[in-house]
Amino acid sequence: MDLIPDEQSQKYMIDAFIGYNQALDEQLLDPGATHEAQNFVIRDGILRVTPGNTKYVESQIPNGIKTLMVFFKNETNGTVTKTLLASSEDTIYKLDGQEWVSVKNGLSNGYFDYINYQHGVTEITIMGNGTDSMFKWDGTTLLKLGGNPPPMRSISLHYERVWGTCNKQEPNRVYYSAALDPENWNFTENEGGFIDLPTWDGGICIGLSTIFDDVLIFKTYNIWKIVGTYPGEYQKVQVFSSTGAIADRSIVDAGTVSFFLARDGIYVYDGVQTHYISSPIKKIIDNMNLTYADKAVGVFYDNRYILAIPEGNSTENNTIIEYDLNTKQFIIKRGFNVNSFVVFNDKLLFSNNNGYVLEYDKGDTFDGVPIEAYWYTPDTNLGLPSAIKRSTVLYCTLNKIYGDQLRIDGLFDRKSKFAIVELPSNKTDKKIKLRCSGRHMKLKISNINGSRFTLAMPQLYFDIDED
Repeated sequence: MDLIPDEQSQKYMIDAFIGYNQALDEQLLDPGATHEAQNFVIRDGILRVTPGNTKYVESQIPNGIKTLMVFFKNETNGTVTKTLLASSEDTIYKLDGQEWVSVKNGLSNGYFDYINYQHGVTEITIMGNGTDSMFKWDGTTLLKLGGNPPPMRSISLHYERVWGTCNKQEPNRVYYSAALDPENWNFTENEGGFIDLPTWDGGICIGLSTIFDDVLIFKTYNIWKIVGTYPGEYQKVQVFSSTGAIADRSIVDAGTVSFFLARDGIYVYDGVQTHYISSPIKKIIDNMNLTYADKAVGVFYDNRYILAIPEGNSTENNTIIEYDLNTKQFIIKRGFNVNSFVVFNDKLLFSNNNGYVLEYDKGDTFDGVPIEAYWYTPDTNLGLPSAIKRSTVLYCTLNKIYGDQLRIDGLFDRKSKFAIVELPSNKTDKKIKLRCSGRHMKLKISNINGSRFTLAMPQLYFDIDED
């Protein structure tokens, strides 16, 4: 294929797509970056319409699913049985085949945190929502957790003790059980206890997590860690951070680092201090609905921190942010609601307000709804602010995944044009007529009727007219 339409023509080329960057003015961006896009992902520099999601469980839970949980049981034959649990606003269910079976109703809210624990020879899932009693599930029966622990909404495990916080009566307090006994909450020197973290700044405990052998407590405006292995050694140390957390379920341990959402964006904790990482998506963070941001929920899966937040006027999580830990790139997904994430049988599942559990990144639609994807290249004058650029043809490499067509717009400040392109069934170099003119230009790549495709190395040829 001849890539040179005219020996006098110049070329605007994207060698590799690299994700969001709203930290800089568009004129300063790499051509492979974007200020505005949705439902495109990047793999090895190639633009790809995101996979969809499909129902994992066909049956529905009334009034939506607020939390997903997993119970693990080690069988005598060496296998592990996993059971999916879910909570609506007032009921906890277990999955039996493809049907949901109620195991507890009358709850005051359905937002739970949970951990799995082996108490003696019995595996249990311990769960709490911050208002009702703490519960335990042994695979058959849901009971109150023994020892009369205080209600806690955020819990973790550290050196065989259960730790928890987010108690409405004591909002600055962190509790811990006796070692090796999650049902001993006697507050004595050698059993359970609590640690108060007053900061006199109006902040409260938002959540906690066990990271790097320390218990990390996230408050509204600061972060603390408890160091030591037993009560006589415990010390509270403030972490060097300019902020605290806003949503307990955004706090996610990624092995070597942890992530959390604050009022001004996403932070990562490296074991010593926190670092702000969401400058590339600053406009999306600025558009987050802070009134409902405490509903935000995150997960770490496939080397990605995946965070669902409420954007704009939405009172529910309607925007999904993905941060790739390897490439440091952000992408944005919209078009579906997420209340909770869980990894189950190596699949990433999520729940929504319609009462369904769906598998993330599977299929060609958002559970039957066509995916709407678009990508804008940065606005640019190509370093020639006074010159008129007249585009002629665009070359790119295309490959069809699903659907029939895509659309490419040449958005120039004088004359814009668009082209409808038939998707090839195999990877093909395509030549697309695109005659536009102006001093400034950008491209818009979008799908049609939910089509899915890959696009690589677009090259736009143009002629120059000096003004």
